[in-house]
Amino acid sequence: MVFIAFLTALLSHEELVGRFLGNASLIARNTFVYGVQIGMWVSGAFLVQRGITTFFWDGLIPNLTGRRVPRLPKDITGIIVFFFAGVGVLATVFDRSVTGIWATSGIMSVVIGFALRNVILDVFIGLAMHVERAFRIGDWVMLHQNRVETHIVGQVIEINWRTTRLRTTSNNMVVVPNSRLGETILTNYMQPKPHFRIDLDFVIDYSIPPNRAIRILMSGVRALA
Repeated sequence: MVFIAFLTALLSHEELVGRFLGNASLIARNTFVYGVQIGMWVSGAFLVQRGITTFFWDGLIPNLTGRRVPRLPKDITGIIVFFFAGVGVLATVFDRSVTGIWATSGIMSVVIGFALRNVILDVFIGLAMHVERAFRIGDWVMLHQNRVETHIVGQVIEINWRTTRLRTTSNNMVVVPNSRLGETILTNYMQPKPHFRIDLDFVIDYSIPPNRAIRILMSGVRALA
C-alpha cells in the first residue's frame, strides 16, 4: 500500500516527475509514466488478490466449513482480478476503447478455447466438483476402474485447476486429470460419516478350522489396535 501511495503521489505532481527524470527525453518521460501507471494497476491487483485469498479463502471459508480451501478457486480468483487489471491498463494507460478490448478478447477467447479445449474441460469439471463437494482435501476415496484389481484407493491431498492429486496406501502420488475424474465412478469413504467399513478377502487353507482362523485374525486386529 505504501508503494501504491508513493506512485500515486509521484504521478499527481508533474514537478516531481520532472525533478526525478531531469533532462531525459520525452520518450523516456512517457516510458517512465507508463511504467509507473502499469505498476499501480499491477500492485493494486496483487493487493486485491492477496486480500481475497487471505481474508476470504484462507480465513472466512475455513472458519465456516472447517476445511482448507483447494487451490482451484484461489487461482480462478487471481486470473479474474489480473484480467480486469489488464483491461484497466489498456483502457486508462494506453487510452484504448474498452468496447474494442472486449471484442478482441472475445475473438481471442474463441481461438484459445478451441486450442485448449481439454484444459478448459479440466478446469470446468474441477469447478463442478468443487461446487458439488463430492470429496474434499483429506478424504479417502476409491476410483473405480474396469477391473477390480486396478481400482485406485488414496487420500485427496490437492485439488487444483487442472488435476487432483491422491496419495495411495503405498505412499505413491497419483495425478488424475479432472476431466478423467468427472467420468469415473468414485466412492468417498469419508461421507456421509468419517467411519467406514472395508471388506478384505483372506485365503486360508481348508485344513484350518474356522474357529482357529477367527482367533488368529482377531489376535492380529488386537495387535494393531
